Amino acid sequence: MLAVSVILMGAVLSSAQPPAPKPEPIDRWADFRFLLGTWVADSSADPRQGTGEFSFALDLNNNILVRKNHTVIAAAADKPALTHDDLMVVFHEQQQTKANYWDNEGHAINYTASLNPGKDTLSFVSDAVTGMPRFRLQYIKLADGGLKITFDFAPPGQPEAFAPYLQGAAHRKTDK
Repeated sequence: MLAVSVILMGAVLSSAQPPAPKPEPIDRWADFRFLLGTWVADSSADPRQGTGEFSFALDLNNNILVRKNHTVIAAAADKPALTHDDLMVVFHEQQQTKANYWDNEGHAINYTASLNPGKDTLSFVSDAVTGMPRFRLQYIKLADGGLKITFDFAPPGQPEAFAPYLQGAAHRKTDK
């Protein structure tokens, strides 16, 4: 009888202990948070860059990061004005961060994302496909809170020979 009482007392005492604290959830977007918000393109002397804004926002219960872009490129001597809209959805797949890009010109690009060790440059590099160009889109965090943006191009057959195609800068849009 004493043995049963000791066992019951042990069971009661062990069940009375508070549960172990739950570990803090991992923020899978921590390294991307510097991009969140609405951004305005800084003016440029390069007419190919145009004017416009873009935004980054988490969606679907923080499971995806959505970038929307709207750019207006002014008419040039021999070219009419152009509006460029695109959408990029960034997501985690197994141990990688991927992105799918689409625009109103019919382009679709699949990217793999990576962050440099200093955590100030986020690179999206397109998949290497035989006979096709390759692209690299980079967002570089600036000390003043702005962004430098580069879009590089590697010709078919030279998937690592990236050369600048467009570059610019942006700052956060402020509510006025």
